Amino acid sequence: MVARNTLVLALLSVALLCFAAQSLTAQRLVASYPFSGNASDASGNGHNGTVNGATLTEDRFGNANAAYNFDGTNDYISVPHSSALNFPFTYSISLWVKFCVSQRPGTNVNVIINKGASKGAGYNIQRAIPAEKIWFGPYRVGSGSVTTATSNLNDGRWHHVVAVYESTTRDPTREYSSIYLDGVLEGTEDDDQLLTYTNTDDLWIGRSISSPLLFYFKGAIDDINIYDTMLTAAQVSALYRANGWPKAAQPNTLNLSIAASDTVICPGKTVQLSLLGNPTEVTWNPSPTLQGPTSMFPTVTPEKTTTYIVKALKIAGAEPCRDTVQKIDSIRITVRQPPKVELGSTRYVCLGDSITIGANASDGAPPYRYQWNPHPLISSRNQLLQT
Repeated sequence: MVARNTLVLALLSVALLCFAAQSLTAQRLVASYPFSGNASDASGNGHNGTVNGATLTEDRFGNANAAYNFDGTNDYISVPHSSALNFPFTYSISLWVKFCVSQRPGTNVNVIINKGASKGAGYNIQRAIPAEKIWFGPYRVGSGSVTTATSNLNDGRWHHVVAVYESTTRDPTREYSSIYLDGVLEGTEDDDQLLTYTNTDDLWIGRSISSPLLFYFKGAIDDINIYDTMLTAAQVSALYRANGWPKAAQPNTLNLSIAASDTVICPGKTVQLSLLGNPTEVTWNPSPTLQGPTSMFPTVTPEKTTTYIVKALKIAGAEPCRDTVQKIDSIRITVRQPPKVELGSTRYVCLGDSITIGANASDGAPPYRYQWNPHPLISSRNQLLQT
């Protein structure tokens, strides 16, 4: 009987442990925003976002409409307040970010994600200007410490950012914050001021709660995941390398050549220019007498000798950071101007006699070709001297 009771208790204990583990696992991911065409919460917890001005763009794998671009002026995503998004003890925030242009003068930060006011209670991940570094600020009531990464990320590439906060694992009398960039720990901070974290503010993506300075973010954001647990270094590394990342950067290469050498033409003749290569945009100048100034195959009818210059661009990537390569080439079209011809003074001859006549050609573009008319009485109509 004792053995049976022991077995029942053991099975019950295992069942309770399994149930607890399942519940714990289910609650680890509080909110998830893959931005796959919208700002809905993919965790199933209903923390859906509302897009205000932000536009869909490519993600780090080149998938269209799979991340959001923020213009740095008035774009943001808002998520209604929920107590589930307040974390009194431990939490982690993982996201991907890309930026390449400094914010307008007069601002010192761009907020990536924010819940709660500074010196209030909440959390904030932001980009510091002009250092172009990432800050993580877990705010407490009446105080706030900042954990700063060391890398400058203003390079137009996607970067993985993970912020981790814990107050119970290592030392229950202190709190610790860490920030990882691209799978590597770059900053840590600890503090002994343990105060209650609570607020009723919305969650903001791409701006701050503080008014009138909302510190709008300029760049792209993707794959935000918020956990109510501390991610380990191994878990952070696994998130960074998920789906085959980092992907080797593909060089943006522009091939360009004009399918002709410098050309000599007669006045009034039309020439078609032909451009070889893989440009995204082309512009030919000067535009007068040029048909199709943005075409790969424009036509020109120059009235005088002209050098045509083509500027070609190869544009790769998506907003906000486009990779642009430029090349310039040229072709010279020489227009032969008509020569001047002098036949000399009037000559008189008796009927039946012959006379040699000639012409003096100048200017234009030698060598000259001659044609005399009317030709029935001329010995050779295509020679300079005729009899």
